[in-house]
Amino acid sequence: MNKTDYMKKISILMSLLVLGSVAFAQKAKVVSAYNYEKAFRERGEKCPDLAKGIEAIDAAAKDESTSGWPKTWYYRGNLYYLLMATTNKDCKSIDQKPLDKCYESYMMCLKKNFEDPALQNLDIENNQEDAVKFLKAVMDQGTKYEDKSYTMDILGVRFPALAGEYVNKGVTEFQDNKNYAAALENFEKGMGMTGFTGRVDTNVMYYAALAADNAKNHEKANLYYSMLIKLNYQGKGDGPIIYSNYSRILEEQGDTAKSIEILKAGRAKYPNDRSLLNKEINYYLTSGKNQEALQSLKEAVDADHNNPGLYAIQGSVLENLGETAQAEVAYKKAIELEPENFDANYNLGAMYFNKGVEYNNEANGYSMKEMKKIEAAQAKATEEFKKAQPYLEKANQLNPTDVTAIQPLLKIYAMTNQNDKYKALKATLEN
Repeated sequence: MNKTDYMKKISILMSLLVLGSVAFAQKAKVVSAYNYEKAFRERGEKCPDLAKGIEAIDAAAKDESTSGWPKTWYYRGNLYYLLMATTNKDCKSIDQKPLDKCYESYMMCLKKNFEDPALQNLDIENNQEDAVKFLKAVMDQGTKYEDKSYTMDILGVRFPALAGEYVNKGVTEFQDNKNYAAALENFEKGMGMTGFTGRVDTNVMYYAALAADNAKNHEKANLYYSMLIKLNYQGKGDGPIIYSNYSRILEEQGDTAKSIEILKAGRAKYPNDRSLLNKEINYYLTSGKNQEALQSLKEAVDADHNNPGLYAIQGSVLENLGETAQAEVAYKKAIELEPENFDANYNLGAMYFNKGVEYNNEANGYSMKEMKKIEAAQAKATEEFKKAQPYLEKANQLNPTDVTAIQPLLKIYAMTNQNDKYKALKATLEN
């Protein structure tokens, strides 16, 4: 062996020794991290112990020689779990995202802990099929692990606690920060961890649905609303809200048929819920389905017979159908229950006024040879205008700037020679 070959062998040997020492150093860091974690728990939660443990385990998690170990990620999760849970405020500056890093570490541990290499490489974050395979493997009692105690501890102890933390974080993002996208992300993580125990947390799913709805993430909102309906979730009286919100989103998306289908399902399940009933009535009214609206209004009135607003709407629908006598009864009932109801006063006054205009037009259609008919029609017109006047005046009093009540009043004053009232009301328009 010449000198050159000898030196090459020496160089290769030295490289292997260096690599071996680096790998040994990283493996030692995993042990050190465990010892620092133990010291932190047993020596009064001293921040330097936790900081050194996290520094050591983060380095091990990045190194190829130890990043494949489930114990590396388990210890890392435990250290960030301690940081998340500690009441020692001085330690909080060690890292700003202990919850997320704890979750990330435990998820990696669960994957790396499978004996089957195929399961270790599942892309559970981005691939739905892989996520399902992963969940099935975790739930399967026959799955083999490098150390089953890691998986049992994570699923049985750590994840329930983390799920609660994520839900609390989601509530803060939703209520305090109004960051609905962030709230949704946190609620979903909470749901996901609960799902590993084989349980569906419908309360959190409801929060997720509301967050997605407010974030305009209609795809996920629809998904969660539909799942809640299938799971028969009612919460604390939240059942009608689910149907109402789901129906609204579908309507906004242009799926009117599906929207009304959901609305009807909600009405069938919660027949006495006023919000769903009102939504159904509004749908029929905007769709020009007056007969259907009347039927829903009848149900509404039967359920809440002291609601003036329902009678006012009922009167409007009946008037549109030409049932003026019944409309008059409904309007007057609304005013009896609530004398200050603008809609009922204006609509009743306008109905009388329009009838007076019809009689005036009838009078104008006769020839001068038919004076008796003209006088009879004019008398009926005047009678209708007199009936209309107090209701239109009340509407004007309730809302002085509403020109829809002012215009017919001016015509009544002009046609019945009430000049002073005409001038006074006219002045309000000019001012």
